[in-house]
Amino acid sequence: MASISSLSNSIIKAIDFSIVTSAEIASLTSAQISVLSNAQISAITTSAISSISTAAIANLSTAQMYALITSQIAYLSTSQAAALTSAQVNAIGATNIATMETADIAALSTAGVAGLSTAEMVALTTDQL
Repeated sequence: MASISSLSNSIIKAIDFSIVTSAEIASLTSAQISVLSNAQISAITTSAISSISTAAIANLSTAQMYALITSQIAYLSTSQAAALTSAQVNAIGATNIATMETADIAALSTAGVAGLSTAEMVALTTDQL
């Protein structure tokens, strides 16, 4: 079977991502990640979410960020958090922002911090601040 990273975007769109391994997720290009549907994004296992490259994370749409479930947000790596844009941070939402590790919040770029909504800022825990 061909490597998942060599598949066309049209084939990528048809894959059930609940069965894709962390290594396969890590091999996806930014372009391939950007064509995933919200359902595919939500189906990525919690442990595999941290395998998405920082370049690919930075290319997720706000709709894709909104599709991430709470446990996936909690599993983002510090380098992934640092790559988030202001629009992506804003799309995470207040409930999910509270699940991020303190180190991940600290790693947010200036632009990422600027994306925090009032509701997200209120949801931050004292440890995250």
